[in-house]
Amino acid sequence: MAGQKQTDALIDAMSALGYQAANLGERELSQGYEAFRERRAKATFPFVSANVVWQDTGEPVVDPTIVRKVSLKEGAKAREVRLGIIGLARHNPAFMKEGPGGRSIVTVAMA
Repeated sequence: MAGQKQTDALIDAMSALGYQAANLGERELSQGYEAFRERRAKATFPFVSANVVWQDTGEPVVDPTIVRKVSLKEGAKAREVRLGIIGLARHNPAFMKEGPGGRSIVTVAMA
């Protein structure tokens, strides 16, 4: 319960600070997929990860990358830049969480 409250508070703070993205890792899935879905719905930013995948298809559970436009300070040569953000979680061969319909979520090593 304490871990859940800490994770909820962290997501609230990240939303308030204007985070553009967060990496999906084991911590976000520690209380299960449904708890993650609820937190994800409350967050004002997307979660990304290229190597947290559905075991049966190898497809990422969330978008692997996103691109954000970021405004630059006055006086810069350009007004904004496009930043690519990729999420990668530590590969843990022992990590497995059940998702909807009995599907499993795992991490895969990135070559």
